[in-house]
Amino acid sequence: MQDDEFRKGVRDLLAENPGAYRRQINAPTGYVRIANVKGEEWQPGYISSGGGRWSNEGEAASYLAERIETCAAELGLDVKAGNEDFVCELWTIDKQFGTFDVSRMPVEYQEAFFEDKGTAPGKWEKSRILLQEVGQASGFEDLDAIFAPSASGLATGIEGLCFVADPRKLGLVQVATGTYSDFLSGKYTLIDSSEKDVPKA
Repeated sequence: MQDDEFRKGVRDLLAENPGAYRRQINAPTGYVRIANVKGEEWQPGYISSGGGRWSNEGEAASYLAERIETCAAELGLDVKAGNEDFVCELWTIDKQFGTFDVSRMPVEYQEAFFEDKGTAPGKWEKSRILLQEVGQASGFEDLDAIFAPSASGLATGIEGLCFVADPRKLGLVQVATGTYSDFLSGKYTLIDSSEKDVPKA
């Protein structure tokens, strides 16, 4: 699908039924992230502004997920074991919030996001078009997050959605860390010892 055709189609979809693509997230809940640095370089609460498939350059955003395996697939890591040099993080939120859910779009549009090959950011053009159109369309003014299928996860058979947002805008709090094997088994090391109830991701 060409970019102009994609943009027009997205614009029409958003105008026809904007409510179809909203996803309400209930609280409390937890989301996980693998910090793409080795342990000695890890900084608590770090949020990148480098840009990605679902965020623009200069825009603070973290890629979190419901499953740690999805995070590993996104980074090109072995989803079954290893990865012990990387710090895994658990973030929690205690309020409801709304997101734009890419997985609710027609299949041909979901597939179009991954049609363009080559290097970044060029291969992310359709994702950037969607971000632009959602930002300009009525009915989405209150949304500060994107839920989207994990491209690498789909390629490796790992189901799961990436949750992309600036955690600070939504009130997400980083509450625990651990190794990859810790997170696979549901074990976390609390950052704040006063934290009593940590929802599992």
